[in-house]
Amino acid sequence: MTKVGQQSAEQLLRLGVDGFGPFSSAEQWDRDALRGRSKDEAVKVLVRNHFLVAGNQGLLTNIGGFITMPVTMLANIRAALQAGGQALHHRLLALRDEADLPASVSALRVFYVIAWRDGKDLGH
Repeated sequence: MTKVGQQSAEQLLRLGVDGFGPFSSAEQWDRDALRGRSKDEAVKVLVRNHFLVAGNQGLLTNIGGFITMPVTMLANIRAALQAGGQALHHRLLALRDEADLPASVSALRVFYVIAWRDGKDLGH
């Protein structure tokens, strides 16, 4: 790990332990968990809370990925159409012409139909 990366990791660790802004420190979490509980009960509370927080973070990350998926998927398709001197783009247009489709049918639409047919053939 580079020095900058190590310093960043150490700072994140410090923020996690010391807390910042609306986020409590690890020590405050411990005090809250111990309030009116035995040490064993407090550990169970901390573990349960950690699982809840981690689960919510995972859920939010997945929702964010789901929201950005259409944009990134289309960007990847566009990059594929432009790669290799637009070889895929030209091949899709040739397939459109072979199928006697009008010029108003885009290469991207031809790609979608091929992808849909491929999925149908695979039983999806």
